[in-house]
Amino acid sequence: MKKMEFTDELAIFLPSVGRSCLSLFFERKADRFTKEDIERIERFFPIVHGLHQAHTRTLMTAMHSAAHAPASFQDRPAAIFDRHGKLVYSTPKWRQLAEADVALRNIEWSLSYDEIRQQLADGALPFRGMELDCMNSIAPGGLLLHHIGEGVMDSEAGERASSSIVDQLTPRERDIIALTLDGFSTGAIAQRLRISKGSVKNRRLRIYRKLDVSSERELVTALMPFANQLKWQLANLKLRTLPCNASEDE
Repeated sequence: MKKMEFTDELAIFLPSVGRSCLSLFFERKADRFTKEDIERIERFFPIVHGLHQAHTRTLMTAMHSAAHAPASFQDRPAAIFDRHGKLVYSTPKWRQLAEADVALRNIEWSLSYDEIRQQLADGALPFRGMELDCMNSIAPGGLLLHHIGEGVMDSEAGERASSSIVDQLTPRERDIIALTLDGFSTGAIAQRLRISKGSVKNRRLRIYRKLDVSSERELVTALMPFANQLKWQLANLKLRTLPCNASEDE
C-alpha cells in the first residue's frame, strides 16, 4: 500500500458468474475509510448491482442476435460456460432437458473446460461449441454450447417417435440406448450390463444400422429432441419385463 501511495482500500464484489466476478476498488490517499463511508457505499451497492444485471442482459441479447450465434439460440438447448467449465447461463430448453438428462447435468457439474472441449472434438457431445474471447464480459475465455438438433418435440410427437424407436430394438439394444442417453461411456455400459466392450460396440453398430446413423454423436443428436419420452418408455418397458440375458438378444 505504501509503494502504491494509498492508505486504505475498500472493495465491492458483484455476484459471481461461474467462477468469475467483477469488483470495484476504492482507495484513499490519506487516512482510512470511516464507518460513514462504508455505510454510504452499502447504500449505493443496489444501484451498482442493478446496472450490472442490466448490462449482462444487454450483452446476452446482443449475443443472441449476433451473426456468429445460432439463429434459434433461445429456442434450443444452449448454455455458456466460463473458462473453468462452470455454468454461467443456460436457455430454458437447456434447463428443461437438464432436469431429466444425466448427460447434461454431467456437463454442468462434473466436466472441466478442457474435458468439455475434448468431448466436443471427439464428437461425444451432440453440441457445437464456440469459444469466447478473453474480453467477453459474460464469460471471458469461456465456451458457448448449442444443440445441433431441432430442439425439443412436443409430448405427443415425442411419444410417437419413442414408440417407433423402441419397436425396432432388442431388449439389450434398449438397455444400451438408455445408458447412452444417460451419458455412460462404452466401458461403463459394459460394466453395468456385465458384457464385454466388444459386445456393446457390436450392438451399437446394429442400432446405427436400424436408426440410419453412423456414430454415437449422430445417434444422440437424432434422439435428443424426444430423449425424455424415450427414456420414460424404456424405463417402463424395463419394469414390465424380466431382465434379458445374452441369448435373448440373438
